Amino acid sequence: MAVMFYGCSSLTSLNLYQFHTTEVTDMTAMFEYCSSLISLDLSYFHTSNVKYMNAMFSGCSSLTSLDLHLYNNFVTNNVHYMNHMFYGCSSLTSLNLYHFVIDQVVEINHMFYGCSNLEYINLNNFNENNLDKNDNMFNDLPEDIVICLKEIKTESKILSKLNYGKTCYSIDCIDDLNSKQNKLTNNDDECNEKCDKSSQ
Repeated sequence: MAVMFYGCSSLTSLNLYQFHTTEVTDMTAMFEYCSSLISLDLSYFHTSNVKYMNAMFSGCSSLTSLDLHLYNNFVTNNVHYMNHMFYGCSSLTSLNLYHFVIDQVVEINHMFYGCSNLEYINLNNFNENNLDKNDNMFNDLPEDIVICLKEIKTESKILSKLNYGKTCYSIDCIDDLNSKQNKLTNNDDECNEKCDKSSQ
């Protein structure tokens, strides 16, 4: 299903109710540059065999919501590539990727580049090893964004990558409010509230 709807820039809605994706392995750029799409219902997608999600939603600049955490079958356990997955999704205000598993991911560069209106991202199931080897993952995000992470070591390279003057980073903000690292600054209460909201 790679580049299946690529460049459908006038498409405002898409009914994928009858799609059967259980055997699909490649969704690269599937919706890339569908710049007029406002929402996508992927509740019937089964992605357990998908290995490629590069630029899957890249350039969907009118997409105002993408509730992937609500879809039990939208899993990422076998995905290897997520480069530019949400690149240029400039109308999204939140991304809940709490259920994303990236143990098999080898490339995740510029995943959120150009998401200029994101207020928070929940990445609480992302593991540190995969994040550490992708220098550009958090580039070009708003300065006041809240990023929910957990189980991050004090010496982690991730902390230095996130140190772009953002208001706060909520580390262990849900599971263990007492063990937040000293990189958390000023708006801790607001930070925790947003992370808690994004995990619901």
